[in-house]
Amino acid sequence: MKAYLLGALFGIVLLAGIVVLYGVTGSTDHAELTELLAGAPPGAVAVGVVAVLVGLLFKAGGVPGHFWVPDAAEGSGGAVVALVTTVPKIGAMVAIYRIVDLLPDTLAWPLLVAVLATASMTLGNLAAYWQTDPRRLLGWSTVSQVGYMLVPVAVAGIVESALPALLLYLAGYTVTNLAAFAVTTALPEHRTLDSYRGVGRTHPYVFTEPS
Repeated sequence: MKAYLLGALFGIVLLAGIVVLYGVTGSTDHAELTELLAGAPPGAVAVGVVAVLVGLLFKAGGVPGHFWVPDAAEGSGGAVVALVTTVPKIGAMVAIYRIVDLLPDTLAWPLLVAVLATASMTLGNLAAYWQTDPRRLLGWSTVSQVGYMLVPVAVAGIVESALPALLLYLAGYTVTNLAAFAVTTALPEHRTLDSYRGVGRTHPYVFTEPS
């Protein structure tokens, strides 16, 4: 329910941001937006960009649209949570990068993205520290991972290696996140961190054992 209601809210915010940006530019063509946004009112552009970024961060599971992630990770089935914490994040982060890459210098967007990155990294890691359910811990971990992914986004168009760095991180995140949730799915009876103590010895080949 939390994911559904927040999804509706942030979906409206995302749509509102798109409407504002279209209203001040008259275009949705990426090739034209950099020039058109540079000549648009900075205040309107800022409102539109922030709304779009916030809406996409809900999809990615980053601050400030992160509230649904730990609950979904704890309460959903393993295959479902592995999907919703991986596939939407990849699409959302690529979309965020493309949007930030076309923003004109009239906005202090690197600072905005850096603040969002810091917030996601800090909150995700600190909240994960206190968790006892492994899936909920992994949920908070995915929140913090968005922060790390935003670091190359903050220098999009400034540092040549920004996009390769983001894509490399996304590839590594996808593999490790799917593997982590696969383990929790293979061992559904282990719902506390203490119950994982010694699992490496008792289940050395967990994916080859009969379920």
